[in-house]
Amino acid sequence: MTNEILFTIDGEESIGQVTKVDSYSVSVSVIEENKLEQVNVNGFVILFTSNPNIRLIGRIDRVLQSGVDYFQNDDGIEEVFNNAEVYINVLGTLKGVGAGREFTTFNRSVDTLPAIGSRCFLLNSERLTAFTRLIGDETTAQGTPLTIGSFTMANDADAILDGNAFFKDML
Repeated sequence: MTNEILFTIDGEESIGQVTKVDSYSVSVSVIEENKLEQVNVNGFVILFTSNPNIRLIGRIDRVLQSGVDYFQNDDGIEEVFNNAEVYINVLGTLKGVGAGREFTTFNRSVDTLPAIGSRCFLLNSERLTAFTRLIGDETTAQGTPLTIGSFTMANDADAILDGNAFFKDML
């Protein structure tokens, strides 16, 4: 599995659109109930940016449902729309191959923020596995890997700890 899966996401998989941006806090509006049912607090998301080669990784902080709206469409059929806001803390920046980079990288700095209207996607299943492997590969490349198990949200991805970074403040 390559990291390309983190950049090629079908628009149908979007859970909603960014409605508010305040520093590292982002709010996403979710209208469809079936999408809202997939959202979990402490889950991870991918946020699109204006640069197609840069994505933001965030963690879902809270989910608030403000109500349900009922509309009648042109055919007289009543439609139901949820009004839910998903609050996300941006954790870091994912940069794809290109612009002088030979491989995909993730860092904890936030180089850009999403624009209002940007799409948001859940980081789960194969994408979560690809992301955790990317982080593990970066740690392994530093020469100080310590495998501590697997991720609960991605069982087939090893959880690797950088021992030097973990114990740095204890010395």
